[in-house]
Amino acid sequence: MKLSIFLLCASALSVVACKKSKHDSGQLSGLYIEVAPVAGNTTLHFISGGRMVRGESGSSITDTSLVSFPENKIRLKSLRGEFPDIMLDFEIIDDKTIKIEYFGPMIPEAPKSYMVLRK
Repeated sequence: MKLSIFLLCASALSVVACKKSKHDSGQLSGLYIEVAPVAGNTTLHFISGGRMVRGESGSSITDTSLVSFPENKIRLKSLRGEFPDIMLDFEIIDDKTIKIEYFGPMIPEAPKSYMVLRK
């Protein structure tokens, strides 16, 4: 009887443990390139150690951030400390496509805008 209860609990725990958040940074790796609204404008390169390198077309400047994924968000902490930490809306659409709130200068009265990036 005790063995049955133990196996049931172990099974339930393994199912919960296997259901990682879609926003787990371990699932994001590689280079994502903006496809909308401006194709090729922004690149996000997710690399080991929970880091992301962001680049913009026409600029040699990149910014490396530590990333974490609270529910439906992405938190960016600049490694150089040049920019304040930011939290943006974030969604994994499929295994090759992500949607993220626009990074640029924000006007408080303006509606949020989003970028779609693909591997």
